[in-house]
Amino acid sequence: MITSRRNLLKLFGAGTVALTGATALPLRADEVLTGNVRAHVIDMVEQASDAVATFGFPRALNRTDWTLWRRPDLGLYVFVLNTDGKLLLHPDRRGEGQNVIGSHDALGTPFIRNMINAAVAANGNGVWTRYQWADARNGEPGTKHTYSKIVGGVVLSVGYIAAIS
Repeated sequence: MITSRRNLLKLFGAGTVALTGATALPLRADEVLTGNVRAHVIDMVEQASDAVATFGFPRALNRTDWTLWRRPDLGLYVFVLNTDGKLLLHPDRRGEGQNVIGSHDALGTPFIRNMINAAVAANGNGVWTRYQWADARNGEPGTKHTYSKIVGGVVLSVGYIAAIS
């Protein structure tokens, strides 16, 4: 099924995920009932990468099924940045078009900058980064593990939260 970007964004839902992490609904590593969350994250980024390599961004959004970009059953979604830190795709559409390169986590880590730099340095390979993020369901702090890859001039990323022990 091919869907339009407008329909994809409707499926994401406005305001469902905030850049601050306050309302994100990511999957906690201990809540994976089937399979491996890391494998799902990598698979989503790799499929999105293939779509962007084939169709370009944002055209890939209109040429692929929305489930490539969002897995509500797993609480996962693809977010897209350009290499300057401009947010191109995110479930919280309010952030789209804004430059978020200066975003820091609770420990002061410039996580967006780190994500972009790591993806660029990986030269087309996927790379993992970590930063602190609040679980929206209960406010508990956790470490967000994010897998990113650069393709077609954009950084594609998916992440999940693991509780802090």
